[in-house]
Amino acid sequence: MPGLHKLSTLWSRNHALHLSGLSHDEYVLLILDYLTNVLEDLGLSPTDQLMEVLKLLKASPADFETLSEGGTPSVVAAIQAMRNIDIQ
Repeated sequence: MPGLHKLSTLWSRNHALHLSGLSHDEYVLLILDYLTNVLEDLGLSPTDQLMEVLKLLKASPADFETLSEGGTPSVVAAIQAMRNIDIQ
């Protein structure tokens, strides 16, 4: 599944999920990408708001302002604050 390529080791001897080497942001993206893939595999469409969150989390800081135009203000503000992105 796309989005899972960053996990080099999923299971240890005890079958516990290891996420070593992933930052918090990478972990969040991994989970959201996984959720999106599961929904698509079930024949369901991810919500527009979930897709907006993914788009903004994946956006480079330079592209954030452009990609956030027309977005849900509360979602844009939360992700902007979480990622510590300043918009001029």
